[in-house]
Amino acid sequence: MRQSLAFVGSTFGHSTVGSLYEFVGSGNYYTETTGYVNLGYWAGARTLDEASQALAGLLARTAQLQQGDEVLDVGFGFGDQDLFWFQHFAPRRITAINVVPLQVRAAHRRVERAGLTHDIRLQLASATELPFAEQSFDKVLALECAFHFETRATFFSEAMRVLRPGGTLVTCDLIAAGPRRTDVKRRLIDRVHCRLWRIPRANMYDRHEYAHALTRAGYANVRVESIAADVFEPYLRFCEFFARGETGRRLNPLLRVGPGAMRRLGWFDQYDYVLARADKAMCAGPTG
Repeated sequence: MRQSLAFVGSTFGHSTVGSLYEFVGSGNYYTETTGYVNLGYWAGARTLDEASQALAGLLARTAQLQQGDEVLDVGFGFGDQDLFWFQHFAPRRITAINVVPLQVRAAHRRVERAGLTHDIRLQLASATELPFAEQSFDKVLALECAFHFETRATFFSEAMRVLRPGGTLVTCDLIAAGPRRTDVKRRLIDRVHCRLWRIPRANMYDRHEYAHALTRAGYANVRVESIAADVFEPYLRFCEFFARGETGRRLNPLLRVGPGAMRRLGWFDQYDYVLARADKAMCAGPTG
């Protein structure tokens, strides 16, 4: 109960991404065998662990992640995707950043146990103030996190700066399904959702504006595709089932009632979930 009250207080008081993921995280989410904290990609998946790993795989394949790549992962959570990417796609090195100290510490321990501290380098840093030189990376990846950034457009510019010519940015992201609704109920739900999930209002735009934002940041070959049909509904169905079961008893009460509340409120009706890819032109010079 104390944890729930603290989370609600932080939501409507001084809300931070850190306070969200200190509440929703390892041991207090719908995964069982991994530390992923995302909605997952459910084409063929039966559990959130499988769907979350499938989402990480989809992101890597879309980026054409390969041997020799210098990769920047922004918002790495508990480090699951970095371990997965290194083991299955063999990039030269993964540098990963996160703003949540609890997650950084936990991921460090996991990478150390795997003996990969020279191959996967984790640090506390912001995606909107990347502490790296221009043209440092071949790929920049953001697995369901860019909606948190203050702002997403700033991140797009920073990613452009640190990408090498010919490099690629790939995101999977939660966005608005269309123009903002004007009715009072939907505006209230939208406001609560943004507070609850720590989403700056400036980031709530549709996929057409998402593509425009990437183009304005200087990217070429921009592609923004909705994959919401393989994300929202199967995620809700699984979480409702999980919360009713014996395993769900370990969850905080707010998480147990969350999926049902989201369905009743039509929470996901006004949102879209996209997979986006954009390239830095081969002839691009230094930015800044």
